[in-house]
Amino acid sequence: MEEAGRDVKRWRAGIVPMVDVPQAWPLVAEWVEASLAHSVQHEWTPGDVFASCVRGEYLMLLIGDARAPVWGPDALSGVAILCQNSNPEGQPYTGLICCGGRQVESWLEELWRVTVGIAAAAGTTKIIAVGRPGWKKILYPLGARERATIVAYELTPEDVARGWNAREAEGLKHG
Repeated sequence: MEEAGRDVKRWRAGIVPMVDVPQAWPLVAEWVEASLAHSVQHEWTPGDVFASCVRGEYLMLLIGDARAPVWGPDALSGVAILCQNSNPEGQPYTGLICCGGRQVESWLEELWRVTVGIAAAAGTTKIIAVGRPGWKKILYPLGARERATIVAYELTPEDVARGWNAREAEGLKHG
């Protein structure tokens, strides 16, 4: 399909059954690793994500050209990993652990549509995605809003060399 002089694909996203995760993993491992490497949280390794998908704790979604088999390497364009979780107040939410692939902006709307459907079917009322600042530009048109800011400070070699003065810690002790 041509639109404004460019090829516009129709996308589809599908859940990978737990038993098929080992077969799908080699096709998407690089994308998962790259996505996790950009996270400031560094909560998960690719191995953690793979194991959680195999155990059924996380959902793996593949995104591909709707006109071709989703498993075909040429048709496959992306992956997203979702989880179901609860906040400290016990309110359930769907978490977008990571997302990556080729031409993400071209298929993100389809991924978001499917993610909203999964969240609704799971009985959650919120999707939480911790991502880079550019995600706002992509997700705001789909209705997402910023709810928090993550601040990170990278220790300098001087910070590490200086260490922590035990005398400074005396004032922090509970007495």
